[in-house]
Amino acid sequence: MLAFERAELLFVFNFHPTQSFTDYRIGVEMPGEYKVALDTDDGKYGGFHRVDSNVPHFTFPEDFAGRKNSIKVKESHNILNLSLVLIIYLISVMWIKGL
Repeated sequence: MLAFERAELLFVFNFHPTQSFTDYRIGVEMPGEYKVALDTDDGKYGGFHRVDSNVPHFTFPEDFAGRKNSIKVKESHNILNLSLVLIIYLISVMWIKGL
């Protein structure tokens, strides 16, 4: 697993060829609502469309991995961090501006 933040984006890579990780916690700096902006499992990229990109993810105000907040990639929300997949999350602009 590899996860990193750039601006309002959170990139989550799973390079393992067979293993998926559920309820996987990732440290993030910005609190708020994260939505899937791109996932390589989408049918338009030749994937199997196993990720529900309409499900939002909300941060927890818990320090994790050196970040002020954390987010979980949850199986119960039909968002599996599938093997050999890249998922890019976008934080909601509404939360960034404090609206």
